[in-house]
Amino acid sequence: MKRIVLVSLVLIGLNINAFNQAQEKQSKSIKTNDISFDDILFWVGDGTSQAMFIVNWCNPEIAFAWGYRFKGDSMLVSDIIEDIAAADSRIHFTDGGGYITDITYTDSTYSLRLVGEYWMYTVNEGSVSGIGSQYVYNADFIEFGDESCGISDTNWIYTWNTSITPVSVPDSDVFVQSLTENNIQLFIYPNPCTDMINIDLKGVNEIVCLTITHIDGKILYMQNVFVSDSQNISIPVNNLSKGVYFVRIQGVALNKTRKIIVY
Repeated sequence: MKRIVLVSLVLIGLNINAFNQAQEKQSKSIKTNDISFDDILFWVGDGTSQAMFIVNWCNPEIAFAWGYRFKGDSMLVSDIIEDIAAADSRIHFTDGGGYITDITYTDSTYSLRLVGEYWMYTVNEGSVSGIGSQYVYNADFIEFGDESCGISDTNWIYTWNTSITPVSVPDSDVFVQSLTENNIQLFIYPNPCTDMINIDLKGVNEIVCLTITHIDGKILYMQNVFVSDSQNISIPVNNLSKGVYFVRIQGVALNKTRKIIVY
């Protein structure tokens, strides 16, 4: 009789524990993933599979979400990060060699960056490997966050309680890089770009050298242009692979370098 009672109590305890774990998991999911794919405003990529990319900053406490579509069964987190950064010049990632050391976001309202000591991330609020080896699948949630306003469990898995806002679609008019200095005006647009980058110069009277350089330093385009007060220069970029490049305009009165993103 004692054995039967003891076994029954053990089974009841296991059932209660399993129920509590299920309730905790459900509660955690509802609390953090307070956004659905239908809420997403800005999508990157194409395909029938989809994932959501979320970043939590701490000063101010704000979280933005991007949608990502892909073909096939899975995608590496590192590839998703590259594609989103290439499509949205407001966000920039610093890769520390398999892990992220900073994520910045800049628009007309916010200038966001790390305020704590490090970034943490999860997939579906669970443990992960490095960004170059972690795969995500259809309907997965990738969530990065500043550890200083996150909540950690005993396994160093972080969650954030910040309400998640779908990031807006980039307005190409907003992302005109401009400079006014010594009556010289420089405009570079659109950025990000796909087919053509335009450079407007005003107040310049000299020969300037235009170069487009890959992030590794390799010069991919060079042209000398004589500018008489104002000039519009259009440079095709549809032959460039998607990624980050630098445009340099070099003369006597003007010597500036600007980052562009081709996607």
